[in-house]
Amino acid sequence: MQFNEAQIQAIQHNTGPCMVIAGPGSGKTTVLTHRVRYLIERYGVNPSDILVITFTKAAAEQMKLKFKGLSEGRNSAVTFGTFHAVFFTILKAAYNYSAHCIIKPQIQHEFVKDQMCRLELEYDDENEAVAGVLSEISCVKGEDVNIDEYESRCIPPQSFRIMYRAYDDMLVRKHLIDFDDMIVQCRELLMQREDYRRAWQNKYKYILIDEFQDILNVEIHNNGENISGGQRVRLELARFLLREKDILLADEVTSALDEKNSRLVRDLIFSLPITVLEIAHHIDEEERYDQILELRKG
Repeated sequence: MQFNEAQIQAIQHNTGPCMVIAGPGSGKTTVLTHRVRYLIERYGVNPSDILVITFTKAAAEQMKLKFKGLSEGRNSAVTFGTFHAVFFTILKAAYNYSAHCIIKPQIQHEFVKDQMCRLELEYDDENEAVAGVLSEISCVKGEDVNIDEYESRCIPPQSFRIMYRAYDDMLVRKHLIDFDDMIVQCRELLMQREDYRRAWQNKYKYILIDEFQDILNVEIHNNGENISGGQRVRLELARFLLREKDILLADEVTSALDEKNSRLVRDLIFSLPITVLEIAHHIDEEERYDQILELRKG
């Protein structure tokens, strides 16, 4: 495959912060997969030392297939996964979870429906009502909201608090977790257990994160201490894993943020003692970067 000069520089970049300005169709995923191969073949990185994370399962599978074709089946030890898949892998090692411990959507639906019946709540559409409650349960967990202060928008607040606690108790009693628990429990584990944190930091020498901006869409202040919700804990998890690593690839890391919070996020990232390779559609604060490369289609 032919690359232009900027793409080659992005693939081969080694030390020092670098921002890659890349619009849609400019080959970001291709650059990422070729960079993984370059780390292995030119820098001698062990494939098992590389972790590539993206936001969706489809994107992770696409990158894995592209890399498999690129390497002709070799270097299969490179790990590709979503944020949730990586977090669940960490939890499995710590708590002996299995895939059977992930609560199924139909069980969630039936539980909420039964609770609404028990609380004698009225609704026009069952599926819509249940989906609304489950969405708010996810919001409370992911946003780290005090349940006693949360005001439900779809059912009476006190009924929602009763249902939320019943749902949480059911998960604990049956040794089940949902997708929000994967994030929250993984964060707690890595914060409280230095041995696990060190073990996972040492497992991967290179962590490349694609679609990083999807985890950062809330206001960030006080150096990230008050970031709320799933975005906060995902960012903290990423930082736990990235400490003492060599390279971070961040794709459109601040695209969902305003100017103020964009600067704060970059301050957080550039405070890490690693090389940062940032991909974005536009550039701010040129003085931050050792190199600025522009990718063009063709």
